[in-house]
Amino acid sequence: MDDYINEYEEYYYLSISNAFRAGNSLPVAVGSVIMPMLYKDNDPVITILPPTPLAVNENAGTQLFTVTLSSPQTYTTAVDYLLYSSSAQEGTDFTFGTCALTLTFGPGRPRKCFLPQLLMMEFRNLQSYYAQLSNPRNVNMNMPMSLLNYYVYADILDNDNAGCGTNLVSKPIISGSTLYCPNTTLNLSVAPVNGAIG
Repeated sequence: MDDYINEYEEYYYLSISNAFRAGNSLPVAVGSVIMPMLYKDNDPVITILPPTPLAVNENAGTQLFTVTLSSPQTYTTAVDYLLYSSSAQEGTDFTFGTCALTLTFGPGRPRKCFLPQLLMMEFRNLQSYYAQLSNPRNVNMNMPMSLLNYYVYADILDNDNAGCGTNLVSKPIISGSTLYCPNTTLNLSVAPVNGAIG
């Protein structure tokens, strides 16, 4: 039976018994009673590759994810994908929405891509999120298929301090002490730093 599920090589057995000579029902010796029969799987698998590059600066705009079929097919296949928050948060560090989207592979097409939108975030360390595949299927037959690798993590690098050199501090430093009354307005300033953002 030609299904669309990726499987290991499988065996079944052919057994013969009760051999006899036609016409007089005399028994006939059977040389081999059981014969194993092997059949190999020919179905493709869908997999998601690590993004390229694995880590991008937050101002890169997008990050490329690639999904592949192990071999091109003569029928149309599809798979759904969704992005999930980890240390990077959807809506703050990347945008996607809450509904799964679908990648459709036409006949002979073994590769599809999608590009999440990255957002500029506040000064933080490296942030991560991940993409996950689900519901792989043969569209024409409405039959499920197999996933080889169904999720990958991606990293977003903070670049708020690009070009600031090594004399970087995580927050302004105010030295000395002065007594102020409550509700007094203080105007603070720092000298500009070439290459700083914000």
